[in-house]
Amino acid sequence: MISRYIIAAATLAVATIATPAFAQTGDLPDWVLPVKKRFADNEKEALAEEFVGVRTEEGLQSGLYTIEATGISTELIMQAAQVFLDTLTPAQRIRTQFAVDADEWRKWSNVDNGIYVRQGTSLKEMDEAQRAAAMPLLE
Repeated sequence: MISRYIIAAATLAVATIATPAFAQTGDLPDWVLPVKKRFADNEKEALAEEFVGVRTEEGLQSGLYTIEATGISTELIMQAAQVFLDTLTPAQRIRTQFAVDADEWRKWSNVDNGIYVRQGTSLKEMDEAQRAAAMPLLE
């Protein structure tokens, strides 16, 4: 049976932005490695802290997402997520599917600049059928 974390994992996997040329060629400017180290150090420090919620400039935000019955069936999104997951290779599925409390959720970023190691499976890595199966998760 598919669960909520699979739906979220499938949605996580379909986000992507353009990658700069140096990330594609491997020709790194001198400034890249220190920035990559700073990203990695910041990530390690953040993951060492207990997750307590969403924080903004105004502080910790409470009550953003309450868990309650809505009367709306999740059957369609669950079916779409299963169809998407069934199109993935075993390696892609490992990079796409995480437990609800996995660190990957906190490590994910929309940054795709060749500096930050992205989580999940990029649309760029998917074939046409996989991308087509991913799109209903975003509708």
